[in-house]
Amino acid sequence: MSEESDILLGMGNSLDYDLRWGPELLSEVAADLGIITWPTPPPVIRDERDLVSAVLAYAAAGVGTERSVDSVRAIESLAHRLGFRESLGGTGVRAGRVVDLLGIACTVHLTSLSPRMEALLWPGARRLSAGNGGTDYPHLIVQYSADRALTVGGVARTPPRPNRLIFVNDPDNAELALAPDLPSAVAASSIWLISGFNAIADSSLLGTRLGQVDALVRTMRPGAWAVYEDGGFHRPELAATAMGTMAEACDVVGMNEDEFAGHLGTAVDLDDATSVGQGLAALIGRWQIKNLVVHTSRWAAAIGPQAHELRGAMTEGVLAGAARFTSGDAMSQDVLSRLRSAAKSPSGVAVAAGLERAGMAAVPALDLEPPEPVTVGLGDSFVGGFVAGLHRSGARADRAGAAPDVARTSR
Repeated sequence: MSEESDILLGMGNSLDYDLRWGPELLSEVAADLGIITWPTPPPVIRDERDLVSAVLAYAAAGVGTERSVDSVRAIESLAHRLGFRESLGGTGVRAGRVVDLLGIACTVHLTSLSPRMEALLWPGARRLSAGNGGTDYPHLIVQYSADRALTVGGVARTPPRPNRLIFVNDPDNAELALAPDLPSAVAASSIWLISGFNAIADSSLLGTRLGQVDALVRTMRPGAWAVYEDGGFHRPELAATAMGTMAEACDVVGMNEDEFAGHLGTAVDLDDATSVGQGLAALIGRWQIKNLVVHTSRWAAAIGPQAHELRGAMTEGVLAGAARFTSGDAMSQDVLSRLRSAAKSPSGVAVAAGLERAGMAAVPALDLEPPEPVTVGLGDSFVGGFVAGLHRSGARADRAGAAPDVARTSR
């Protein structure tokens, strides 16, 4: 079904292999592949041995990231060794599930649509497709918990927190082709979510796509919102290139805690309002971002001339992320309703209060410990709730707004 709607969500999508988290079996596979001492993350993931090394190293450190893999065969082999279930991924798609669940019409932009992926879309989904995919390029999704140790060479290590890892070899997303009817959909929308540039590894192609999207943003009607959601770039050095263009073009730039620290190039104490506030002010000033939103497991915060108009949208984003964390794809209206009365993160409450005193807008995350936490798609679900909340707020983007004075907001 290809129809225009007020909310347009893009840009890429994927067939995901959600790996079953079995530390004992993973340790056995590591031994079979000759991994007998704790590895460090390999600079290039060439084969299955490198892939398992990366999973072990990142999980032991509690790190969440997205990495490119040279071999599709390595992804397929490890997935079938450990077991998996199929799901449909991509920031726009997962955000769209939330928006649709909340009863708001939306359209998703897809890079390709194979029969397997089409079967995983929600009923009646409106979509634009750049092509009908004849080949699926599965993404390996590893969700690990913080209560089960991994053992390598007789040495056990337990992840310090639950997180997720994504491993891909996906030519469709690396191309990020645009659907022919995208221009008319952009012109008709009041909110356009832009994401997926992180999968592009060719700097020349990235420049082309950024230019195309920048030109389309300029066709949006007055008051419409262009929202850029950052991602883990397969070539980290290209993240700043994308940010430079999107900061100028878009009304809101969003990112998670890993991307926040990555752009700053230094550790941020997420439990300290002063440290967080200084980081927010540094980033919004570096690229002259109009409104910056950072969402984490503890809080969500916004800085910029319209930051306080985004507070309600962030609240809805936190709620949707929490529903994903506790229920995954099974999230429902009932789950969302129950979570509205859930306890807030004590750390998040303290940080949010400190940021509010500094003139920023912030809301705490929820204090949840589900028995089987879902860690993939949390940011995507936050974005879905955020977009839905922004739509319902009736707020209008102010393209004339400027980034706030950094010195003032960092005090």
